[in-house]
Parts: sequence; structure tokens; C-alpha cells
Amino acid sequence: MLAEARPEPAEECPGCPDCEDSIPDEYADQIMQVADKYLDAATDEVKDPMVHKAMLVLICNNFLRFHNKLAEVCLEDGNPDQAMAWSRDAGKFQAMLNILDTIVCSDNDFLASNG
Repeated sequence: MLAEARPEPAEECPGCPDCEDSIPDEYADQIMQVADKYLDAATDEVKDPMVHKAMLVLICNNFLRFHNKLAEVCLEDGNPDQAMAWSRDAGKFQAMLNILDTIVCSDNDFLASNG
């Protein structure tokens, strides 16, 4: 996935591994503001805490697939230590999904195993 990703211009990619500078506070603030804006928009559109749980499940699944894919690529490239690190983090996302499955957020929680 990384090999096929569109490269970002350096000024739009603060703190990336190829840059020497750390992530500026303004960039971190921008990311938090955008995330908060869309969380608010979701609950404005659907007045149910399930919309946030659904977002969490989708996000965790995206991270799980991404980390598994990177682990596979690292293994194919002969980097077993990096592959193990990516796999370990994928396992953490799987654990998050397992925990979310046990948390009931509302009477209509269709994502909980006991919901």
C-alpha cells in the first residue's frame, strides 16, 4: 500500500519518517479539529451513540488490515523484525475490536455480541 501511495509534498507532510522535523503543533491541532468536526457531524446526523461505535469498528478494521498488509510486505521484503512489529500492533487492533464487541452502547447495539 505504501509503495502505491501518492507522495505528499514535503510542506504537507510534517513529521513523516523522511523528514527530520517533528510534527508541528499546528498540524496536530488541525488533525484533531478535523476529527472532532466529523465526530460532531456524525452525531448531528444520527442521534445515537452507535454512530461513534460504528466509526470505531470501521477505523479499527482499517488499521487492522493496514497493519496486516504492512507485516506481509515486510516479511516478503526480508524484514521479519519489522513484520513482527506490524503484526503485534495488528493484534492490538484486534483486541480493541474484541473489547468493542463486549460493550453495549444502546438498546439497538447491533455491533455487540450480546446486543
